[in-house]
Amino acid sequence: TMTIDINTMAELKNCLKESFGLYLHCHDCCGGQSFSFDTEPSAEAMEYIVKFFTDKNLTVTFTPDKCSFVAR
Repeated sequence: TMTIDINTMAELKNCLKESFGLYLHCHDCCGGQSFSFDTEPSAEAMEYIVKFFTDKNLTVTFTPDKCSFVAR
C-alpha cells in the first residue's frame, strides 16, 4: 500500500475546499490511510477525487454513504 504524503494530502484538501467548499479529514494510522467528509460530496467533487488519485496511479474506493474513501 502506498502512503500518500502530507504535501499531496494538503494539495487535495486545499483544492476541495476552494473548488467545492468541502473539508477533507485525513486519517492516518497503522492500518492505513483513509479520508472523510462531514457531508456527502457532490458528483463533481467525487469525479475530481477519482481523477486526482488516478493521475497518481491510485484507485479510489468510496463507502456506500460516499462520506469516506480510501486510495490504494
